[in-house]
Amino acid sequence: KSIYGAVDSILDATNINAENRSRLMLKVGNMLLRVIDAELQRKDKIKALEPFFDGKEYQLGPHLPTLRRLSRCAIECFSACRSLPSSSNLQIGSSHSGRSKWDIFVQLELLGGGILEKVEEDNQDSAGNSVSGNSVELMALFLRAEMDSIKTKADAETLINHVK
Repeated sequence: KSIYGAVDSILDATNINAENRSRLMLKVGNMLLRVIDAELQRKDKIKALEPFFDGKEYQLGPHLPTLRRLSRCAIECFSACRSLPSSSNLQIGSSHSGRSKWDIFVQLELLGGGILEKVEEDNQDSAGNSVSGNSVELMALFLRAEMDSIKTKADAETLINHVK
């Protein structure tokens, strides 16, 4: 929960040049994307024990509140990076699993339910909605970063084919 203060202190650290601050925020953001990808692929098995449960083994998937927090932190890092004057080229890294960033963002959006609506703050049931909203923000940051790197018509076609 202290990501906002930490990001602000890095942005305000004028004794470190903007390029190094941008590079730091980019590395942290990319690390968070790798952690999000790992969480999306999580498949833990648990056994529900007596007396409250039936003793069967269940498989648990990704934890929505964790994904909500991780994706929010990634957004903060990439947004901070974009706000620095030296970060003209925001390069969002690839995942450790080899999946495309776009696939990760789409899976996040679908896992969140794909429904964007206003919900009450601190409502635990809103984690899915927040994950969907965060995924859309990450998609926008990714597209903006990719558009900034377009130099030729071929680059544009590659981007269009990448997000289809």
